[in-house]
Amino acid sequence: MGISAELNFFKAMQKQTPEKSSRLAPLTRRQFLRRTTFAAGAATFGFPYVGRVLGANDRINVACIGVNGKGDSDTSDAAACGANIVALCDVDQKNIDRKVKQFAEKFPDVKQFKDYRKAARAEGA
Repeated sequence: MGISAELNFFKAMQKQTPEKSSRLAPLTRRQFLRRTTFAAGAATFGFPYVGRVLGANDRINVACIGVNGKGDSDTSDAAACGANIVALCDVDQKNIDRKVKQFAEKFPDVKQFKDYRKAARAEGA
């Protein structure tokens, strides 16, 4: 193909307009918002709340690494949501002792670690 043939080909392609689909009409912003709001509402009410859907024998075992600051609240929230705290890990023994004391009644067999690698390898964690 020569250069003139290529130019003629591209000019012919530019003249052709893409076929419009008759079944897909353009959406207005209002229609789009109505439809997406309806879909989100249907999805929300259509599915049961899965946050507490566990079987009678299903409890999630959690090993908490870093139990001071944000880790303190994360550990407490995990326990409040029904998780089984099996291990606590922190480089500062004072932080571990404080959390063990807090969870002494609810999780008496919680394991203590200062090295996160050992906590990750622990059985049950």
